[in-house]
Amino acid sequence: MFFEMNFEEWLVKYSNYNLESREELKLKNICIYDISDNKSYQNAIIDFISGMSDNFAINLFNEIISF
Repeated sequence: MFFEMNFEEWLVKYSNYNLESREELKLKNICIYDISDNKSYQNAIIDFISGMSDNFAINLFNEIISF
């Protein structure tokens, strides 16, 4: 759940995922990912993961395996 919320927030900031939320947040940056395009969506996932700090990735891993 933690991962999905962070990824969704990140998608709102950098893609055309939820344009209404972008307007509410008054984001001015350009959308660099088109989630309707599979390759662009894959790049968004890769960029999100590559931007994680080590501690964030470790905490996320521990959350995933805690079930």
